[in-house]
Amino acid sequence: SNGGAPSAPPALVSILTEIAYTTPHALEGRIHEVMGRYLPLLQSCKAPEVKLLLFRAWCSLCVALVNCASREPGDPILSTESTFSQVFGMAALELRRKKAASGGGANAQSTTSRLVGGGGLNSSRASTEESEEKRRVSQALSTAFAILMSSWQSSKDMHVRVGAMETLGHLCLVIPKDLFLTNADALLELLVNLLSRQSSATPGMPPVRLMRGLCLLLQACIDADPEILLLENALQTLTSTMFAWTVSNGPLQHLQGSAGTEAVQSQAEVLRCFEVLSETFRKQVLGFLMQRVRGNRDDRLGALVVLRHLIGSSGWRPRPLAVVEGIQHLKGDADPAVGLLLAELIVALAAADFFAIAGDPGQPQETAQGGASASASSTSAAMAPEDMPRPEHVHALLHFLISQTALTPAEGEQSSYVAKLVAKSQPTDLPSCEEVRGRAGLVLGHLAGSLKPAVRTTLWPMLLQSLLDPAMRP
Repeated sequence: SNGGAPSAPPALVSILTEIAYTTPHALEGRIHEVMGRYLPLLQSCKAPEVKLLLFRAWCSLCVALVNCASREPGDPILSTESTFSQVFGMAALELRRKKAASGGGANAQSTTSRLVGGGGLNSSRASTEESEEKRRVSQALSTAFAILMSSWQSSKDMHVRVGAMETLGHLCLVIPKDLFLTNADALLELLVNLLSRQSSATPGMPPVRLMRGLCLLLQACIDADPEILLLENALQTLTSTMFAWTVSNGPLQHLQGSAGTEAVQSQAEVLRCFEVLSETFRKQVLGFLMQRVRGNRDDRLGALVVLRHLIGSSGWRPRPLAVVEGIQHLKGDADPAVGLLLAELIVALAAADFFAIAGDPGQPQETAQGGASASASSTSAAMAPEDMPRPEHVHALLHFLISQTALTPAEGEQSSYVAKLVAKSQPTDLPSCEEVRGRAGLVLGHLAGSLKPAVRTTLWPMLLQSLLDPAMRP
């Protein structure tokens, strides 16, 4: 630094960042050294572009830390994957729980042994080096967290504030739990304010970095203390803001593949945030979405997109009766976009055993599919009869799905004409009849070929009957 402020070649920082992301095990035993070099840079940096570079570097070190402790070389958690927030969050929190359960004993030592790389040392020396490595890493992470908490608000550059929030989200998962809990309320309040400002200042989807920071922070909050009062108080603001983003660019653009990569990634993070919140605030999130299902066109489309995602996740299981009954009115919606998304949701509901009916001999008795299907089957098997949907409601939704495969251009033109009279202008994202028909046929074929007993016993007789219906013939 030649007596001045500490500095480092930006190219070198970029190279180390890429190494930390792609080949994290190359930093085994050296992560604390890299952190030690980055700390004075983080404290003294003034240029926005260098700050953003350092923020990304710290994010990469957090990911490298978790990769070294939980993954084998050659199989890192990749930040470019759409499921990164979920995978990284789960891995980081699992390490935190293991550390708490072991109390720093032998299990903790074996978990962190990869960070040191001292396989040839005797056990006493290895244990000492492991403890020293853990202490240095924990101290560096805590210092970086404190620096960001005290300095990021002073920046007037929105990109810097967003980058700092993404970095804080990563740090929340790897710093000591007590330090996070001490700052959780303040950090959550700052983030909610930043979300509100971003929503009012910039139309369209928010930056991926902002939503990733929010997603990671929410996971840390829920894991540390799901009853954080501020989180419950901010729930309405969070859900409303995220939902507004879901519909801002048109939900169908993501399904039709017309949205850009940045928008797709951002929406994935928004949906993951809904997923994290719904696991703790199940009734509140369901009530919010059921209200939006009866709103305007954008609200209906947005609610269908979020519901489809949440139903497909393994952690959210509201009362099937409430969901199936709450979407019945959409069968009569003349908008082909609503029909397209409703067909997608119907298949998601069937796959998650939301169509299991009380007393139905076709209810799942085994879980040969495994994974999320096994979880859903066991859920439906243990479901109280009063929580199960009514047979006529299940039948009506499946009939709607079948009818979508026979939608004719005349019906599509009529729907468009009616929409034109009411709204004075057609929505720009209206799918064609061919698109609706093709999509409905695709998902119906997937559903009919599934091994879900609760659906098979109802759907196949309806399919056979539809073959005799003149209205269903081409």
